[in-house]
Amino acid sequence: MIKDDLDREIIRLLAKDSRQANTAIASTLGVSEGTVRARIAKLVKSKAIRRFTVETANDGFAAIILVKTDPSRHTEEIVRGFLRLDG
Repeated sequence: MIKDDLDREIIRLLAKDSRQANTAIASTLGVSEGTVRARIAKLVKSKAIRRFTVETANDGFAAIILVKTDPSRHTEEIVRGFLRLDG
């Protein structure tokens, strides 16, 4: 549950960049790092913050796949096989 304006500001800052350090948030808001850490923990526990997400650039990748190949085959042969695949 969001308690007050400080909680709202913490959420606003995390929404902009969920990777920023608690110390950076604390400095921006003029409170201690411990205050920010405790507030975030309470927001997570109360489900006011449900998850921290990552947005990626749309660089054309639809998927990342792992491929196991026969080490006796030459790399050029494997690459030619990939190039024949649609997409």
